[in-house]
Amino acid sequence: MRQSGRALVCAAVLVASVLGEPQAADAGDPSVVSASSADVSRCHLDRADFTAVGDCRLVVEDDSLAADPAPRWGSIDCEDPTRHRRRAGSDDPHPTALGVTDGNDFWRQLEVRDGDDYYGERCELGRNEHRDGEQGTFTLYQPGTRRITFFSLLLPSRFDLATQRWQVVAQMKQANPSDLAESGTDYGYSPILEMNARDGRWEAHNNWNLIWQAPARKSTWVRFAVDVYYSPDPNQGWIRFFVDLNGDGDALDQYEAAPAIHTDTLKTEIPDPNGEENDEDGIPAGAAIPSHLRLGIYHDPEIQCQPACRVRVDNVQVLAPD
Repeated sequence: MRQSGRALVCAAVLVASVLGEPQAADAGDPSVVSASSADVSRCHLDRADFTAVGDCRLVVEDDSLAADPAPRWGSIDCEDPTRHRRRAGSDDPHPTALGVTDGNDFWRQLEVRDGDDYYGERCELGRNEHRDGEQGTFTLYQPGTRRITFFSLLLPSRFDLATQRWQVVAQMKQANPSDLAESGTDYGYSPILEMNARDGRWEAHNNWNLIWQAPARKSTWVRFAVDVYYSPDPNQGWIRFFVDLNGDGDALDQYEAAPAIHTDTLKTEIPDPNGEENDEDGIPAGAAIPSHLRLGIYHDPEIQCQPACRVRVDNVQVLAPD
């Protein structure tokens, strides 16, 4: 079960952007020192217009045009599928990751109500499964790869942004099945990467430890670009956060860009307790567990929803260096 009171302590080896220390690193940050450094130079975010430049390949996208997100995302993980609704009007005004307009005015609304229980009080897009590869969920993050994940979120005016309780709106979570997930440990359950909206802030956590934060506001489409090199080795893995906090179309303002944070960005599988010869999850002990993308809302059930707690999602793309 997820902890309600989690440690929010940054590991000393991480370089985090905190509210008292605004960061303004550029895309050529020399702290990115993994084997993918060449990828950073040839595919990176142009902070002036929040689009990708260089040799970037579109892996997958959701522009909210399809009424049913399940074929693209794999599943609608909500108490009831009608907790997801596609709405029209006042959609995300940002261009796509590749700098074009999406050509529609649709966006997705995901909501939870008090008492919902889909493995907790949640309503998220994203099938938690790795065995079907990229066909089984929106995207899988594999070891030794770099991906830039773009997505836009809007917190409605009734969203409880003042709560001190955990409230997840995005996850890059280790995908099932795995022996680690069945271990019953906090490490097995905690997402490798997640984004919370709480206490007036956006908060990124790695294994339930705070690694980045920035001021949050409601009723504004906020654009994120999360640039990650995926590895279970904290000496190899890294993550960079870019965000348009105020909706002005760039990542040039205070708190809108952070230098690379070096940490593990995938989890490692543990031995099958029944012996590796009986392992059925397809991941050998010691190998990295692929992660998958989840967007929506998943929160502490103590948060009151009257009549519902909602979040809006739009303009999702995953890019890879070409």
